[in-house]
Amino acid sequence: MMSMMQKTQAVVALVLMLLCSAGTFVVSNAGRLALGVFPVTVTLMWVYLISVLLLGAAVLVSSTFAVRVSTWLGFGYALMAFMGIFTPSLLDLPLQGGNLWMHLLVALTLLYTWLILPDQTAVRKPAHPA
Repeated sequence: MMSMMQKTQAVVALVLMLLCSAGTFVVSNAGRLALGVFPVTVTLMWVYLISVLLLGAAVLVSSTFAVRVSTWLGFGYALMAFMGIFTPSLLDLPLQGGNLWMHLLVALTLLYTWLILPDQTAVRKPAHPA
């Protein structure tokens, strides 16, 4: 049975996969927005695709590994959102506009699993050995 953390990561991976898929139809048409909100580039699609693969693998391997992957990806997306405040793009990654808010939402979701949910899945040792 999947833990709450694994379900959360599966939903985030699904959203990223859908955005990546929507982006494949937009990249060839320069200047257009995916879903009318998100600027899309090939580099950004690769970032989403790699994130989806990492999250998917982490969910399948173990809860502990999933927490680690979620943490690092969460910090990565938080960094992308922070950079979006100051620069419109970096290395062909569009960071401002709808992407800034989407990256922030993904970062908060992934970091939520790091901050809150691991306590529910951790194996706790008894306070007093028997």
